[in-house]
Amino acid sequence: MKDNLSIIGNVTEKVRESANYWTTTPKREEKFIETCAQLSIPLSRKLVLDYKTRWNSTFLMLQVAIKYKDVFDQLSQ
Repeated sequence: MKDNLSIIGNVTEKVRESANYWTTTPKREEKFIETCAQLSIPLSRKLVLDYKTRWNSTFLMLQVAIKYKDVFDQLSQ
């Protein structure tokens, strides 16, 4: 499993950094929610971070983040 994740390591790291950045403070989280509303993207799940001790946490992090791809794109500008 770790070998397969190493293939997409850069993408996973960027998603992890973005999720961490947007969930660190309430002000940033509010900006993320506001951007979801502007783009008419329902906020069905909060961003989650992966944990090294949980084998499926990286999958869950990516699964949630992919729903907000457009939000990440908008916020990066």
